[in-house]
Amino acid sequence: MADLLFQEDKAMTNEAGFVFVLIVVTGVLMASNRVRYDFVALIVVIALALSGTLTIGESLSGFGNSVVILVACLLVLGEMLDRTGVARAVGDAIMRYGGSRETSLLILIMVSTALLGSVMSSTAVVAIFIPIILRISQQTGNDKARLLMPMSYAALISGMLTLIATPPNLVVSDELVAQGYQPLGLFSFFLIGALVLLVSVVFILFWGRHRLRSASEAQEEDLTTTGTTLAGMWQSFDLHKCQSALNNDPPSASKFDPPWS
Repeated sequence: MADLLFQEDKAMTNEAGFVFVLIVVTGVLMASNRVRYDFVALIVVIALALSGTLTIGESLSGFGNSVVILVACLLVLGEMLDRTGVARAVGDAIMRYGGSRETSLLILIMVSTALLGSVMSSTAVVAIFIPIILRISQQTGNDKARLLMPMSYAALISGMLTLIATPPNLVVSDELVAQGYQPLGLFSFFLIGALVLLVSVVFILFWGRHRLRSASEAQEEDLTTTGTTLAGMWQSFDLHKCQSALNNDPPSASKFDPPWS
């Protein structure tokens, strides 16, 4: 009996070690950005099945999970809102009705971002709003940092407004059903999320935005000419010296210019 328990503990230890190694390899592959994320996910599923850590049925059970199907449908919904121009129309309305006052722009940006993020991916909302806010900043003269950061906060808060706003909400609701409890409704925690959004808007208007320092024109000019472009990096890191060393030539003023200039 003791030998059987020892063998089971050893098998569990080996499986746990394999899973930890697999997690590390998965993290390295994803961090390298050399392999597509979906391909990495399939490799993990196949590895768990072939190693015997999971059965074939357990490995493929996720594809039949209602949460996975619903998240896929939400991605389709978000893409629909983007391609049909609904999301961009909201951004254009902010420009039309927000005027040039920073206070009104911040309120409209944060509320619009949170409402859109409650029915589509917050990442997609941020990607849509960034060029819109940059254009608003250019046309109104408001500092873009004081508009972009509040928009980012509102996108994060949008996950607290509806059940479908973020996948973790769906996972929790599905687990509640599995444990015999009632599932969460679409607006079960909307009031809490709306209260958090209201507090965040007030915080940004009265204190938060004043902590975001505006970059002076000289600072922005310095950022655009040192290190942020190929020519700027060529100058900042003294790459002309490396070029001279490779060519066995003494460094000179003529070698300072990058080869593409």
